[in-house]
Amino acid sequence: MSGRKTAGEQGAREKRARATPVAFRFLALLLRTIGRHDIPSLRPHRVKLADYIAELAELDDADKLEHLVELADELPPLSPERQAAPWPPACRVPECQTAVHLWVDVVGGRVHLEADVPRNAPTVRGLVAVVVRGFEGATVSEVLSTPEDLLSVLGLGRALGMQRQQGMRGVMTRIKRELRQQFPAEGEFLPENR
Repeated sequence: MSGRKTAGEQGAREKRARATPVAFRFLALLLRTIGRHDIPSLRPHRVKLADYIAELAELDDADKLEHLVELADELPPLSPERQAAPWPPACRVPECQTAVHLWVDVVGGRVHLEADVPRNAPTVRGLVAVVVRGFEGATVSEVLSTPEDLLSVLGLGRALGMQRQQGMRGVMTRIKRELRQQFPAEGEFLPENR
C-alpha cells in the first residue's frame, strides 16, 4: 500500500487544517511527534489525550456537545475506598456549578485522578471524563505543562457556555495546585497559569 495521499484525502486534510485552531494544530503536532518516538512512559498518556483531541476536532460544535454526553459513560467509578469514606469538603471543585468532586493522587510517579459527577449532568461528566482518562498515567510534569485552558486545546471553547468554561478551568487549576503542593520541584520551572 502506498504512503501517498490521493488528491481528495489531501484536500480534506487541508480543509480540516484551515478550520482547526492554531493551539490545536500545535498540540496535535507535538503529540504526533512525541508518539513517534519510542518512549513507552509517555505513550499511554499522550495517546489518550491525543485521541480525544482528534475525535473532537472532526466535529462541529453541536456534535461536540453530543459527543461529550456520550463520553459521560467513560468516567470511571470511584474506588471502593473513596465510595465508602465520607467526602471531605475540600474535594468539591467550587468553580463548578454542578457538584464535581475530585481527588488527585500520584501513584508510582504517575498521576491518578478520581472524580464524581452526577449522572444528571452528562456534559460536565463527559468533560471530567476526558480529563480523568486523558491524564491517567501521565507524569506530574506532563500534567503541569498542559495549558490551563484545555477547552481551547480540545476545540470546545465555542461550544460551551461561560459557566462550564469557568468550571473546567477550576478543575484544571485544582489538579495543578494539588500536584504542585505534592511535588513542588516538578512545577518549579513551569509558569503558574499555562
